[in-house]
Amino acid sequence: MDKLVENPIVGIDIGASKISAIIGEVEENGNIKVVCCCDEDLGLGTTSDLQTTADTLKKVVQEVEKVSGIDINNVYVGVSGTSVRVVSCTGQAIVETGEVRQSDIDNAVRNASVISSPSDEIIHTFRVYFKLDDDPVEYNNPINMSCNRLTAVVNIVLMPRNILDNRRKCIEQADLTLEGFVLEPYAAGLAVLSPEEVELGVAVLDIGAQATEMAVFRGNAKLVTQAPIWHAAVLPAGGYNVTNDIARSFEFPIAMIRAEEIKKKHGSCRLTNLKEEEDFKVAAVGGHGEVLCSHKKLTEVIQNRFSQIFSVYAEHMKKSQLFDKISGGIVLTGGCATIEGIDKLAETIFNKCFESERESGTFKSRISVRCGNPITTAGMDVSKPSLAVSKGLLEFGAYERMKNSRSTRKQPIVAMKSWGQRVMDFIKGIFSIN
Repeated sequence: MDKLVENPIVGIDIGASKISAIIGEVEENGNIKVVCCCDEDLGLGTTSDLQTTADTLKKVVQEVEKVSGIDINNVYVGVSGTSVRVVSCTGQAIVETGEVRQSDIDNAVRNASVISSPSDEIIHTFRVYFKLDDDPVEYNNPINMSCNRLTAVVNIVLMPRNILDNRRKCIEQADLTLEGFVLEPYAAGLAVLSPEEVELGVAVLDIGAQATEMAVFRGNAKLVTQAPIWHAAVLPAGGYNVTNDIARSFEFPIAMIRAEEIKKKHGSCRLTNLKEEEDFKVAAVGGHGEVLCSHKKLTEVIQNRFSQIFSVYAEHMKKSQLFDKISGGIVLTGGCATIEGIDKLAETIFNKCFESERESGTFKSRISVRCGNPITTAGMDVSKPSLAVSKGLLEFGAYERMKNSRSTRKQPIVAMKSWGQRVMDFIKGIFSIN
């Protein structure tokens, strides 16, 4: 095996319509090189049982191993669900030396990351800020600062334990070892956001097959991976609902597979510049021959469903008072983000909903909406929006590896000091040195 892939990063995205496996490596310049990415369809609109999902996952892993020549063991796995929550928590630690050390920071964060519900599990802990004693100032990094009491404010992402346990069983049945769970809209954001957007505050909407998932990022960080998320939500509606609408919107119903093909080939959210002569025919089900598919009708169907999805999220964000947290705008990603005009439709709906907040609040700018593609720095091209979660899993894995590497490098120094102190204590004991 090549030297640079001795410690590959592997991400597994188990979606509603497909399972993807991606392999990457961190190059010497710090960029992530995508070595290989493969996927396997689960079927349109189907709900797979545990064994079927595990079998499909095995198939995907075998394929990516064959193509890349790399054996897969440890994996980062994307997770999501309508029960996901982001909770702000506070914890304190006594600073015994009077000067904040890394252990004090770790203790304060650990004390903040305590949940009372046994049915929930923490999948992410984001450090928001720290406070020293009664000082109202918020610090990002209080290391070496003087105080007696350190307070940590963190945002923790919670998911029901039973959902995660079922995902663990699937990973185990596929003969893989779980390296960590990653919230899917958070992973998507890692792949498509810039630090400038995150500093202002930005929402990611990942539009998948059966769900549209949101994560709100905000924080002053050099890397997107260092920024906390403040809110997360999942709406159980996505591209499959659009396909279902298309299949039932003409004189006679058409097959779902044909409706999916039409959506991908002719789908648009833009009603302007449509030409009636560009209408096309498609076979209907039940022996009814062919039905005429109007571009205008098709666009109206797609536009209506996405208008509904964006309106629900706009009202949710308004109710959750997120307007002042997304000055950097909204970024759409996921498979449906390639549909023509979807960004302009979303921009119109969100700004209409937030019009009163913009007029009465401090922030006067309109909410900008763009479609986000993953950035490919090296290796295989994964710039399609449908691969945002997969690429984000690599970003998360690379950052975790970097943090663990730093921690490992520091550990021998601490151990040597401790060993040296024991030697000195032994010598003092022999010679009665005070």
